[in-house]
Amino acid sequence: STIVAENKEKKKFRNGGINLYYNHDFNDSGQKITADADFLAYSDDTDQFYRNYIYQSDNTLSSSDASTGKLPSKINIYAFKTDYSLPLKKETTFETGYKISYTKTDNVADYADIIGNVSEPNYDNSNHFKYDEMINAVYVNFNKSFKRFSFQSGLRLENTLSKGNQLG
Repeated sequence: STIVAENKEKKKFRNGGINLYYNHDFNDSGQKITADADFLAYSDDTDQFYRNYIYQSDNTLSSSDASTGKLPSKINIYAFKTDYSLPLKKETTFETGYKISYTKTDNVADYADIIGNVSEPNYDNSNHFKYDEMINAVYVNFNKSFKRFSFQSGLRLENTLSKGNQLG
């Protein structure tokens, strides 16, 4: 037997991002603060069409099936971070910073079977998933340089909140 598959896919995607950056040097000693703000957006819209023909060894068509898929997807990412550096006495530096990021995802996989020119939802293959994630992080760091080596000590605290919703 032979299977002939006719697959068509139409895809439209848009991606974009914006970044804002700030840097301020307080004085010549190296004391400074920086800040970054980012926004990223991803959008994908895919339409699929599948048709399969099954032929027996004598080239007679024994069966055929058709299905469609609509797969829109959107992801937005927001992030902000700031860092502060303060040189201290005798080759010692204190650094601290904070970062927050938020991601929002919405993915759909909507499949349907075409039976006799009628589109019927295929719930076994379809899916809709939403996901939100927020990450907060803060750190402190001390650096000390000596003639032949350097020492670094720091602490980072991070908290992640996530929520996923499987809609089916």
